[in-house]
Formats: sequence, C-alpha cells, structure tokens
Amino acid sequence: MRIIYNPVFETELLHIINRIAEDKPNASIKFALELEKSILDIPTFPFKYKPSVYFDDQNVRDMT
Repeated sequence: MRIIYNPVFETELLHIINRIAEDKPNASIKFALELEKSILDIPTFPFKYKPSVYFDDQNVRDMT
C-alpha cells in the first residue's frame, strides 16, 4: 500500500493546524502527531476504520 499526500491535503492540513495553534499551540502539535501516527498505521491496519459513507467502495475508509 502506498500513501500519497497531495498538495491540496498538505495545504489544508497546514491551515487546520495553524488555526488550532492560534488558541492552543500544544493541541495543534498533539493533533498533528496523532494524525501522522494514524496515517502511518494505515498499511498495517487497512481496515481499522469503517467503510466510507461517501463512496460505494469497501476499500475507501473514513478515519474518525
């Protein structure tokens, strides 16, 4: 399995992290680290999350 970070994802994620950091800098760091860990775990546990409600494909999952 290969995980691809596209430019839109990276840009939007930075906006989210910066927005969180405005009020809670430590929370933004924690969020970023936990998200990174969850993403890196996907190849090991590809079916950890429930199938997406937005796609009719059992291989597409919603990370909650």
